[in-house]
Amino acid sequence: MTVDLLSPAQLAFVQALKAVITDVSVQHTMKQGAQPPFVLVGNIESDPVDDDGQLELLSVEIQSVYRGSDRGELLALMHRVRSACDGVALPEQDGVAFGLPRFAGAAASSTPADGVTFAGITNFEVHAQPA
Repeated sequence: MTVDLLSPAQLAFVQALKAVITDVSVQHTMKQGAQPPFVLVGNIESDPVDDDGQLELLSVEIQSVYRGSDRGELLALMHRVRSACDGVALPEQDGVAFGLPRFAGAAASSTPADGVTFAGITNFEVHAQPA
């Protein structure tokens, strides 16, 4: 029998981010029209690591959105995301064991079409398996 690893990973990343980022909304789902700044746990992909059990490598995308005239504010928010998750033990979730998340790259938008809304993505990889 397999165990859901994705939902617990989503919750663990939200909790890890909320522990550090307290002045910006951190969610895994945003209503259409939500106003920045916010941090969103976005896409999560899973790849099997072994055939004997359910050890999987999860790729987790964290989206940061900032509205203002200074792109540096977005970059600072992205750094806070990295600091909250890179090499930091994720909060335990029922029935799932996580390795330490590893920073796997980031990208930030340049000058946006509206001139004030900047977006960035910070990627992490983490091993997960049933506990």
